[in-house]
Amino acid sequence: MEQAASDFVPIQKPSRKATEVDVGCDDKTRFQLELEFVQSLSNPRYLNYLAQTRHFHNPAFVSYLHYLQYWKQPDYARFIMNLCMRNNIISG
Repeated sequence: MEQAASDFVPIQKPSRKATEVDVGCDDKTRFQLELEFVQSLSNPRYLNYLAQTRHFHNPAFVSYLHYLQYWKQPDYARFIMNLCMRNNIISG
């Protein structure tokens, strides 16, 4: 069963900072990759692809989407270039 985006609650960041060894890249690269992915979620064709390939049924993928909820915070949302998406993230 799929959950609506409004059903997600923001998660707290881990108390221990992830190291480059844990995530495979430095903080700047990770930020850029996550920003690019969050912005790609505004593409209806990409969302359709994710649905057709059943990514939304994969608990690890859904958990990652849940983790990305921190992009709703204004300090992060200001980096999102798609203005329509930014407004929906902050208000939703």
